[in-house]
Amino acid sequence: MSVAVTSDRADLLALCEKAGLAAVHLPCIAVSPIEEGVAVARRLGREANRIVITSIRVPALLWPEGMPPAPCSAVGPRTAVAVTDGGGRVDHVGDGGAEALLATLPPGDGMTLYPHAAAADPTVLAGAASAGIECVAVYATEPVAPADTPVDAVLFASPSAVEGWGRSRSLDGLAVGAIGATTANRLRALGREPDVIASTPTFADLLATMKRHLLHEGSLR
Repeated sequence: MSVAVTSDRADLLALCEKAGLAAVHLPCIAVSPIEEGVAVARRLGREANRIVITSIRVPALLWPEGMPPAPCSAVGPRTAVAVTDGGGRVDHVGDGGAEALLATLPPGDGMTLYPHAAAADPTVLAGAASAGIECVAVYATEPVAPADTPVDAVLFASPSAVEGWGRSRSLDGLAVGAIGATTANRLRALGREPDVIASTPTFADLLATMKRHLLHEGSLR
């Protein structure tokens, strides 16, 4: 069985192969920095008492020469590794998405910085802002049409990737997975109910959920 990985992150292919699925990299998004946001986040990072990291892209994007000394909250283990590799200090690791991470931040004084994607869930951002967290958009994702390589299943980790796929390809006949509710709702808006939705918004959980689905359907032996 071949599974399309629609993220721009090539490192996710190894997870598919480890799970026994043939991964096909078909990026449906392009990522670009928001220069003004990057400058603001770098300045605030020097003043922050805590930094919230929900993407492995952020440490290298904002602090390629090393992260500030403030302790970091990471959305999951892979993001925590990216923070540590970037010279940061992680003292809080979540096991869900951004909303769950923000809801469980350790107590403390001072300013908390949350550098995020421009397409982050506005409800989550509004909740963070109401809690006094400094939210700064530091990168944007743009949908792009993927190649026409045949696959049996497709994994979507963002609404932008769903839109990119739809620019050149159909979902007919494919097993379709969404990383969370926002991505699933984007699929529904296009008339397709996802076959699987990850129970926690991580790629590893999405992949495991899709594998169970394929096994149940008899697509995997």
